[in-house]
Amino acid sequence: MPSDNNREKTNKTLKEVVKESDKERAETVVKKDKPRLAGMQVLAIIIIIIALIMFALPFVNSALIKRYSQLNLNAFTAADLARNQANENFVPFDDIEEIGIVNVWPWLNKYDRNNIVGLLSFPSLDIELAIFNAATNENLLAGVATLKPELKMGEGNYVISGHRARGKGVLLHNLMDAEIGSIVKITDKKKIYSYRVVDALQVENEAVHMLSDEQIEKYGGKPLLSIMTCHFGKSSSRWFVIASLEDVTDYNDSDFRAED
Repeated sequence: MPSDNNREKTNKTLKEVVKESDKERAETVVKKDKPRLAGMQVLAIIIIIIALIMFALPFVNSALIKRYSQLNLNAFTAADLARNQANENFVPFDDIEEIGIVNVWPWLNKYDRNNIVGLLSFPSLDIELAIFNAATNENLLAGVATLKPELKMGEGNYVISGHRARGKGVLLHNLMDAEIGSIVKITDKKKIYSYRVVDALQVENEAVHMLSDEQIEKYGGKPLLSIMTCHFGKSSSRWFVIASLEDVTDYNDSDFRAED
């Protein structure tokens, strides 16, 4: 029979073998898991980068839209605007896409200068934009567009629309801050048509009566300027600012931009 000392040596040897075996097994598992762990880390980093890009893109888009919508309006003469108006190239407000995260890139700085028929100035809201007679995705990233054909400034219900882009001072973002009594102006660079805001309201998308000349009687019988944009956070609604004609004067650049 083995002595107690031999037995202890044997047990010790077995323990050492088991420990070495466990160690080898653990090392094998770690070696096998290393590529998987590395792959998971890379995936996590990629997800974080994508999330940061998605978060930043709306702000980048707004900055670009603001830059490219600040057209050199002084470059357009009264003759240019009259010629564009006579072209009768009105495009209705159909198939316009909402401003998304990536869909704006193909439209940026692709507006058609031959569609510009006037200028809009809302001094108290720091809004100054070109008025197009063709509502295209490209034009609406550079200004606002008329919603009815053959509109004449200072007559009827002159209806224009534009995007409410993210960020103060971008397109019509500030429109919901319009106050009753404030002055908004449009011009063909021959005359300045000054309107005073008489109403601001939210309507459903189907409220087509807002485009009608019949609105004139509702607001006192004077010609109207109606400005429409998307309601903040509600794609099923629209926001209208209604202004009544106050004055018509000869065009002067400083008068057009002045806050009366």
